[in-house]
Amino acid sequence: PVRVPNESGNPAAHVRFLILGPWLPERLAAFLLLLVAFDALASNAVGEMVCGDVPVTVIGWTREDAIEVCSAVQASLSWLRTTELTLSDRVTIRPLDDQGAVANTHRLGRYDSRTKEIQILPFDAALKASVAERPAFGVPMTRDLWRSYVAHETAHAVADRYFASGVPHLTAGEYL
Repeated sequence: PVRVPNESGNPAAHVRFLILGPWLPERLAAFLLLLVAFDALASNAVGEMVCGDVPVTVIGWTREDAIEVCSAVQASLSWLRTTELTLSDRVTIRPLDDQGAVANTHRLGRYDSRTKEIQILPFDAALKASVAERPAFGVPMTRDLWRSYVAHETAHAVADRYFASGVPHLTAGEYL
């Protein structure tokens, strides 16, 4: 049986005990443990992140890939600015899922000029694909090679506004 403390007839202590119960330390410990576990799971995922001072938002990436995507975008946009090419519209970059990669002729990445969205196969999936199938350029995927795909798709997004209307974007854009 649980004994209700009576601190010199203090009714507040009695009410606190009845509401919180005798297992308050155990409840707090369990709650804190759940918070720590949730934080550990969530710390690897990024819901949405703006890439510094450039008009690019990454959505749905692991923290490591989001940082890499933003870094590659910032580096490629910095270089493109030296040629007076700039990104004017906000662009979103999402992971390309397996279904999208199979349905698309570009298995590692693509840019959709209608939605202003880039999709790139996440690094781990690109690495697995480079081992399971004949890899691009005959070499296994590396972080640097993967970043070059991000830069390539970023160049499509930048070039998009410079194409004259009626020019087939797919054909002209692949020369970037």
